[in-house]
Amino acid sequence: FAQYFSDSLAKHTSKGLRERAFNGLPNGDIPFGYRREDLGKTSGGRRQICIVPEEAKAVTHIFQMYASGGKSLASLASWLNEK
Repeated sequence: FAQYFSDSLAKHTSKGLRERAFNGLPNGDIPFGYRREDLGKTSGGRRQICIVPEEAKAVTHIFQMYASGGKSLASLASWLNEK
């Protein structure tokens, strides 16, 4: 019985994660550069993911540094933590 429950739970969890991804919803923490904001009372308490302009600049800069091939992920993480 425990094995059946575990298999069923895994199947339903995977289905739920796929459904959230299909609907454009995050499957975990909101990535750096974004935040959740309330849409207001008329939306029924729903929240929207919005870009944080200050963090978006850092994300763009990090991407450019990584794409140039001169920086490792570890050095980019250190740079971001310093900032």
